Amino acid sequence: MENITEKIDEFSADAMLFKNASMYVTFQIGYYIHLVTPGVILAFGSAGNILSFLVMVQKRNICRTTCLYMAALAVADNITLVCLATYWIVTCFQTDTSVHTNTILCKVFAYISQTCSEFSIFVLGAMTIDRYVAIRFPMRSTTLCTIQRTRVILISGLLTLGLYNIPIPWMTGVHNRNLCAAFFTKNTQTVIYSWIYICMCTIIPFCSLLTFNYLIISAIHRHKRELADLSANMMELTSKTDGGSKYFRRSHFLRKSRLKNSRENQLTAMLLFVTFTFLALTLPQYIRYIVYADIHFKESAKEYALNTLLYHISNKLWFSNSAVNFYLYCLCGSKFRSDLKKLFPCYTGKTVSVIYSQSQTNASL
Repeated sequence: MENITEKIDEFSADAMLFKNASMYVTFQIGYYIHLVTPGVILAFGSAGNILSFLVMVQKRNICRTTCLYMAALAVADNITLVCLATYWIVTCFQTDTSVHTNTILCKVFAYISQTCSEFSIFVLGAMTIDRYVAIRFPMRSTTLCTIQRTRVILISGLLTLGLYNIPIPWMTGVHNRNLCAAFFTKNTQTVIYSWIYICMCTIIPFCSLLTFNYLIISAIHRHKRELADLSANMMELTSKTDGGSKYFRRSHFLRKSRLKNSRENQLTAMLLFVTFTFLALTLPQYIRYIVYADIHFKESAKEYALNTLLYHISNKLWFSNSAVNFYLYCLCGSKFRSDLKKLFPCYTGKTVSVIYSQSQTNASL
């Protein structure tokens, strides 16, 4: 009986704190951010992820390890956006769904959303290492970076994260106002798990991505210098000889190498854009995780209102990371744009007919 009374008093205190905090401008700004931005993120993000997946699974692309990683990333990102959609509908439009009113479904939902968000981080890290190996050790990459090995890495990572997140259902349930959320527990197990999560999904991936991207950029510059030296040596050789088949073979090899490197550099540029965008969009959320790991932000209505604003800003930036990859691919990948056009036969056919008619006109002239 005493425990029930304490819970009622705690619920009443939370309700009063929420009411007082809602009077602050910071709280209202946070609310409107939460009301408007998820719809934009969902509309552009879900469509972009579907198109990214369709491009990456084309026959000419699915045989490349980086494209397989990007296809897996698109699937994980879309599942993450589905989780955002359900939470947005319930909290903004007061529409009850079984996920947010049924305790069992709530726990399953939290488990899936947590695993998929962590899997996106894992895929990005694995893809970064794959690119580094392909650039730094091009001869060995044909045996190290294979499709079969990539599939094993993806499946192993998903299973490992699935096991790691087993405690999530025990820390999640239907909270006040019929909302599926993590309990505000302060027991030792929850605190320990929170810090393990911060280390595994925040600090370690962040440092690893920065390190490997620095190594990738260094390897690209080193490779460019090697190609420049090779080109200079060929020019010197040409000036000393009268040409011949040896020069032709070397120049052909150099052109072929540059073409291959151009394609590889496009994939690398796409990865670098995605990685640095990921770091920029998720850093505020990770900082908030660390700051609020041991801080009780419910001491006053003003602090609660400020935390609400910071939460919605960092949270929506974090979800935006699951929506922008397609547009980054279009921005820095001409091959991706070309493959994207092939998804729409009417557009491709129209382009071909225009080119054919122009060639016929030129021929008649």
